[in-house]
Amino acid sequence: MKIGLLTARFGDRKLDEIARFASQAGYTALEIHTRHINCAETVKDGGAAVKKILAENNIAVSSIAHYAVFNRNSTVEAYQQQMADAIAAARLIGTDTVCTLAGFPEGGKSKMQTIR
Repeated sequence: MKIGLLTARFGDRKLDEIARFASQAGYTALEIHTRHINCAETVKDGGAAVKKILAENNIAVSSIAHYAVFNRNSTVEAYQQQMADAIAAARLIGTDTVCTLAGFPEGGKSKMQTIR
């Protein structure tokens, strides 16, 4: 069993700092939020930079956390590209899991009003 840590709460800290802390605290895996890796860059380098950080800290990746918000100010194509990059990055760094969500309520509406 791996005990993991979601990196989202670490704000603007760098992935290497988070991985070092998690490893020293006894965690064995990270759910890496996309604010802590640039998925498009990770795809370009074949995942090498992220895999190096994980290996140096003897920690695995359990999933990529891509909780981007799709709203009327975003294009469908841009959101789809973000998701495609997150999925590709996940594969490259050693996980087959990407966590995401359907979105948040539109401004001024409840969740159910947005769904309807």
